[in-house]
Amino acid sequence: AQTMNYIKSLGLIPGQKAELEPMQSTKEEFIKFIATGKEEELSTHADHFVTNSAYGVASYMKGSLCLFELKYICGDEAFEKGMLSYYWKWRFRHPNPNDFFRTIEQASDLELDWFKEYWVYTKKTIDYRVDTCFEKDGQSVIRLKRIGLFPMPIDLKVNTDKTELNFTIPLDIMRGFKKSKELKVLDPWHWVNPIYEFRIDIPLKKIKEVRIDPKNQLVDIAPENNVWIRNED
Repeated sequence: AQTMNYIKSLGLIPGQKAELEPMQSTKEEFIKFIATGKEEELSTHADHFVTNSAYGVASYMKGSLCLFELKYICGDEAFEKGMLSYYWKWRFRHPNPNDFFRTIEQASDLELDWFKEYWVYTKKTIDYRVDTCFEKDGQSVIRLKRIGLFPMPIDLKVNTDKTELNFTIPLDIMRGFKKSKELKVLDPWHWVNPIYEFRIDIPLKKIKEVRIDPKNQLVDIAPENNVWIRNED
């Protein structure tokens, strides 16, 4: 009865597929915990955490979100290939974190040591924003800004009056990019540079919206600044 009540509360009917991202609530709770200032590095030994809550968040939330972010970085196909390879290679054995990340690197053909360093050994946060959009020489210039100190590749959607354009901006330290038929690959973002600009051969008046992370996969602590909307005035 409780299960049926929960299903009804979501506006679903039995047999209907739930259009919910199972990691979104985990992501939101993790971001709330970061705001308390109690987070500790994921690499902290279990006996050395200052609070039980920090240990629980690191072990369960940040641990699971590590996989969520790797899937975003590598793409679905490469990530799933890496996870399957990791299982078959290390089942019934004793891998360490380096073994895991190396397996995902081999499957995706990307360098991921930078992600491991930031995610496991620091508390640095992800925060990007659409800084501004303007027109130059008949083209639209889109300027993005990295506010947080955790660099990440960026997926971006541009809605025009007639179509939808989807891009991915890899980091140069990835030494590659995720493979996707849906995304046009732009020039890499130099990871130390807080500003990134690119042009679209479309007048600014025809662009309706520019949105960072349209599938809501980044653990971005301030997603409200991820969108630019054209002022109709």
